[in-house]
Amino acid sequence: MTRIARLRITLEDITPPIWRCLEVPEELTMAQLSDVICAALGWSNTHLHEFAAGKRRIVMADPDGDEPAALGHEDETGLQLASLLASGARKLTYLYDFGDNWRHRLEVEERLSADPVQRYPRCTAGERAAPPEDCGGVWGYEHLLEVLADPACAEYVELREWCPYFDAEEFDLAAADEAVRTPPGYWE
Repeated sequence: MTRIARLRITLEDITPPIWRCLEVPEELTMAQLSDVICAALGWSNTHLHEFAAGKRRIVMADPDGDEPAALGHEDETGLQLASLLASGARKLTYLYDFGDNWRHRLEVEERLSADPVQRYPRCTAGERAAPPEDCGGVWGYEHLLEVLADPACAEYVELREWCPYFDAEEFDLAAADEAVRTPPGYWE
């Protein structure tokens, strides 16, 4: 490993922003990058997703559909981040969970030589907890926040039981960093 990319990932359409700063090896495939992003947010990476860089769409193979190439897209398992960066891409969109439609803005903040004593990937900063997976997208997340802010609300007990420890303002950098070091699927 000789080069890393410092990426800022921001979940779109949510205020105040939810974001993470990641340092990742440029030789990661886009499939592995999806694993790392989801790990940094505490998500399972079990939903359909895709990356977009300009007009390029980089997708996962749909187990029930056509191969990406048959649809004019690139397969995320065969494309390294380094290849996208070499083509000049500096801003990407990452769409996760086609039902909840979580849109992320990925910005390449810097490309660096890897520090030989550092382990990558790593999460170096962030703010706020990611929405609970499967909460219904931005609208469902906003509804969840409203309900959890009002213990008198009729849905409070049900939603608090569904996500008992959720605190939207909490971000645990050490936990996020540990999660990105060995995200599920990363070495597959």
